[in-house]
Amino acid sequence: MFTAKIISDIRTVIIFLRKTRLFPFEWDDTRNTLTTTTSLLTKLCICAYCLHFPPYILYLTWQIKGWSMGACTGFSVMDKYWLVMMLVGYIMCSLSILAGSEIVQKSEKLANLIIQVNVFCAVTGPIFLNLVYLNQPTSPQYVYHAFSENGSRSTFLIFLGVELYSKTINIFATTLFQAWFLCAVLFEHTALQLLRSCRDALPTKVKYYTYLYIINNLHNQSYPRHMLPEKVAFFGCMTITSGFVAIRLLHRVPIPEQVIVWQFFAMMLIVPCLFLSISGKITNDSVTIRLEMKRSTERGNFKVWKRVVRSLKPFGVSVGPIRAVRHNGFPAYLENVISGLTTVLVNYPEVV
Repeated sequence: MFTAKIISDIRTVIIFLRKTRLFPFEWDDTRNTLTTTTSLLTKLCICAYCLHFPPYILYLTWQIKGWSMGACTGFSVMDKYWLVMMLVGYIMCSLSILAGSEIVQKSEKLANLIIQVNVFCAVTGPIFLNLVYLNQPTSPQYVYHAFSENGSRSTFLIFLGVELYSKTINIFATTLFQAWFLCAVLFEHTALQLLRSCRDALPTKVKYYTYLYIINNLHNQSYPRHMLPEKVAFFGCMTITSGFVAIRLLHRVPIPEQVIVWQFFAMMLIVPCLFLSISGKITNDSVTIRLEMKRSTERGNFKVWKRVVRSLKPFGVSVGPIRAVRHNGFPAYLENVISGLTTVLVNYPEVV
């Protein structure tokens, strides 16, 4: 569906991540596709790496509880921002690690843009996040905060290495999952657009539609059902939080963190909007194609194919309990985000 350049870009990223021994997939050069890893060493490394998620999540929860109850004082604006961001972010990262010519040209450009933007975020994200740690290693969102008073230089270097390594891996895993998911739904949308524009006989179109229906079902089964609702909710909440900080509190934020806040705001607004927009088009296109094939059976002697077409079901990208994202998913999400951001800005005028 995509050109050799897109496949080559994806292959390069997969091969790089495979060398970290913390990525559960590998690239099959014989079939030019993504497969699950068979390496026992990689599986052991993933299990060992994921052991640090529960204690870190518990530590961040404990810090947020102390801050909310007034037991911990002296937290800056960005300390509170990072406590919330890292708590939910670590949960999302753990899920990411464990878990026609014109039409084609347009899809290729969008797929290439998706890959390039996510690679840019994967490279710049760890740089700025690690600069924040180097600038404020004793902030409450870092475990080193609990050892900073009596910690030695060797202790600081150990925590520095852990932070640099974990932030880099987590950002790479999250951005790769986003790129893979957006390219996957774009693949389905492109295939449906090609099917709508083709002039093949009805039996051939029914066969192609059935293939796409199977691909869609396999795609919906390739990730936990609760993952997408959590990610969409997380992106919405963090868009509101980042937008509030960027609008009201940016003058109190250091420059490296200003860059991250704006980058997070843009990424967390664009990614779910793009995903919901493309996913909604998949559902609409499948319904439209089914109706077009149904109308074509009424213009001739297609008694058998009338029953076949009637048995076909529309399909789409599943989001938890929602069977398929529809065309109103994108405007509804955007409306809720804008409403939430406006509500926060109006209700907290004293926070400046």
